[in-house]
Amino acid sequence: MIFQILSYLVYMVHAELNTPGSPDLVPRVDFYPAELLGVEEYEDRDVFVEFSWRNTTNRTLIESSQFSRDFYVTLFSEDTSLLEIANSSIPECIHIGDEPHNFSFTVRGVFLGYTNVKLVLKRAVKGCEIINGDESVFERGGKSWTYELLTSVIRQPSILINGVTIIFAILVAINFINMGVQLDLDCIKSVLRKPIGPAIGFFCQFLFMPLVNIISFHIHLLF
Repeated sequence: MIFQILSYLVYMVHAELNTPGSPDLVPRVDFYPAELLGVEEYEDRDVFVEFSWRNTTNRTLIESSQFSRDFYVTLFSEDTSLLEIANSSIPECIHIGDEPHNFSFTVRGVFLGYTNVKLVLKRAVKGCEIINGDESVFERGGKSWTYELLTSVIRQPSILINGVTIIFAILVAINFINMGVQLDLDCIKSVLRKPIGPAIGFFCQFLFMPLVNIISFHIHLLF
C-alpha cells in the first residue's frame, strides 16, 4: 500500500514537471548589433542591450511566481588587452518589473584581435535591496546565465600603410610578369621531362613546411 502511494506521488510530480504548458523560465538578452566587428584601435563604439523576460510558453515571467524577480548583472571584456568597457548604463542589479529594460554600454578598441564581451545574469536570491549592504551576496546567488558578444579590433586606416601596400602589389605584379615573359616552350618541356626537382620543391613548400609549422605550434602549446 505504501509502495503504491509513493509510486503515485512520483508519477504526479513527474507529470507536473513535464506538462506541456509549464513555462521554461529563461531570461533573454539581445545585443544590438549582434556582432561588433571592425572596431578600430582607440575607437569607442556603443552597444545596446535589451532584456526580455519571456519563456517558451510566451507568458511574461512577471506573471510567474516561480521566477526570481531580481538579477545581478556583470559586464566585462574577456580580454582587456584587446578591448575594454569604457562606459555602461547597465545597473548592478535589476528587477524584472522595473522599466526600462533597454540599456547601453561603450567599448573601446585597444589592440588587434578577437575577443568576447560577456554579460552574466545571476539570480539575486536575497533581492536587489541588500546589494549595497552585503558584499558577499554575489557568491551566494542562484543560477546564472552568460551571454556573449563577439568583437574584433582592427588597425586604424593609414595613408602610409595603404601606399606601401599598393607599391608592393605593383612590384610583385611586375616581377611575375617578367618571370612569365622569360619562359619558353623548350624550358617547359625540359622541366616536364625531369619533374623530380620541381616536385620536391612543390612538396617542401606547400606540404612539408606547413606541416612542420603546425607540429611546432602544437608542441609549443604542450609545454
